[in-house]
Amino acid sequence: MYGAIGAFGVTTLIAWLLGIQTWLALFGAAFLLWLAWRIARKPVAPRRNEHPPAGTLLRYVSGTFVLTLSNPTTILSFMAVFGALAGRAPAASPWAMVSGVLVGSALWWLILSSIVGLLRERFDARWQRAVNLSSATLLAGLALWQLAQLAR
Repeated sequence: MYGAIGAFGVTTLIAWLLGIQTWLALFGAAFLLWLAWRIARKPVAPRRNEHPPAGTLLRYVSGTFVLTLSNPTTILSFMAVFGALAGRAPAASPWAMVSGVLVGSALWWLILSSIVGLLRERFDARWQRAVNLSSATLLAGLALWQLAQLAR
């Protein structure tokens, strides 16, 4: 979304998002802390061969989407990248830039999920718990860092 906003020059929306940057940062930090707490408390998932309940994938995707959109660093980085590229790119390039961001992001997630799929069977309950605690610690650390940046 931010790639399309930056590429197509919708500066009003970006200015509005920058205006509520503090609120986005607070919401993002609170969401990260809540997510860290849930991950740390979550028991290790038992191995199942059945499919997850309907709507689970949509819930995960939408949660990740909202988390990404609430990250002020995402907003600022896209503004910087597209601002720098805007002066050097031909007039028809917004579609190329948005397509490049979309393909790059999709490729990153495809590679990441493929690696996880390959390694999934090698993780026992102890490794899953260690990954959960490490992830929760990292998320909480990022939330605290974001709050510290707001306090400056």
